[in-house]
Amino acid sequence: MNHAHILLPMAVLAIWTLLVIVVLSRRRIRAVKERRMDPKFYRRYDDGREPDEVRYVVRNLTNLFETPVLFYAVCIVAVLAGATQLWLVILAWLYVALRLVHTVVHINSNVVRIRFNVFLVSYFVLFAMWVLVAVNLIQQLA
Repeated sequence: MNHAHILLPMAVLAIWTLLVIVVLSRRRIRAVKERRMDPKFYRRYDDGREPDEVRYVVRNLTNLFETPVLFYAVCIVAVLAGATQLWLVILAWLYVALRLVHTVVHINSNVVRIRFNVFLVSYFVLFAMWVLVAVNLIQQLA
């Protein structure tokens, strides 16, 4: 299998993360323009003073730098190990799709039950990806 098959989901998630930064910037600018936020806040970023619709995006952006870091790592390890089999690519796309859904829920309705369930499924998908790569590495060592 071509390594691009596993690298493309990485690119999609990276682009998604960059788009969330754009959403955050737009919401922050709007909050300042509508005088719901004092621009002086952004000198130190004191917690709890941004409107909820801004804080949800801030928190989601933070989420996109937590477990997705392990996603990027497993994809790179898979490429380096030559372990980019079909199941791994399918799981990579599933993980990315779940992260997209997680963001949409988080920055819009923010229904915690839905958001948590989506996160949990994405966690198990990521775990499965690491198991597949680890098994492949063990087989290569044997």
